[in-house]
Amino acid sequence: MEIPLTLFLTLYGVAVIAFLLFSFFLLYHAVRFGQVSVLNVFTLLGYTAGALALIFFATQFIDAHDWSGAISPFSFLSSIFY
Repeated sequence: MEIPLTLFLTLYGVAVIAFLLFSFFLLYHAVRFGQVSVLNVFTLLGYTAGALALIFFATQFIDAHDWSGAISPFSFLSSIFY
């Protein structure tokens, strides 16, 4: 039994979409209902910059790997029993 690596990439894509959706709601509510202050602006800019940096470095990491392979989760058993 082998599990294709693209399955993990797809699950990661779903998690990124969920993160972006929640981030949109967070930013919308902070702008719409938050107090207008310098601290609020810097907090939103910091959150946005951190999220963009996280997505950038994750994309760099993902692009560096070959996702066409597969893993065998029970391959270690063959070395134990044979």
